Amino acid sequence: MTATRMDNRIEVLENAVAQIQPLGTSVIALKGDLEQLNARLGMELSKMNERLEVSLTLGRKELNEGLQALAKMFKGMSPESSVMTGEGSRMKSTGLMEEVTESEVILPKKMINRVKDKERPRHKGVIIPSPARVEQRTVLSI
Repeated sequence: MTATRMDNRIEVLENAVAQIQPLGTSVIALKGDLEQLNARLGMELSKMNERLEVSLTLGRKELNEGLQALAKMFKGMSPESSVMTGEGSRMKSTGLMEEVTESEVILPKKMINRVKDKERPRHKGVIIPSPARVEQRTVLSI
């Protein structure tokens, strides 16, 4: 009876050894497929990266042009200017213009009040930190 058991074990081992070669071939084929997919993925990521860089460059250019236009607009106005209209707005400001340095953050009163509201704790005993310190001056009364 032990001979039969031994024969069964030998047969199982022989079957396992016979499957090693086809499995090795399959692994090699899968490795090749994986390398091809990896190369295609690399190319697609490179294309996406290039598109993102172009988009960011154009966005920065537009932003810089807008900031330059605003700077020219503010430089061209005298501090005693009494009329300034917002685009699409019918409201006019009669407030005086102040000279602004680049390091200052100037916000309208509405935005300052929103920041103050966000700084107030909403729960007892919990202090919600301020997202940013804001200098409390306004350039225009809108």
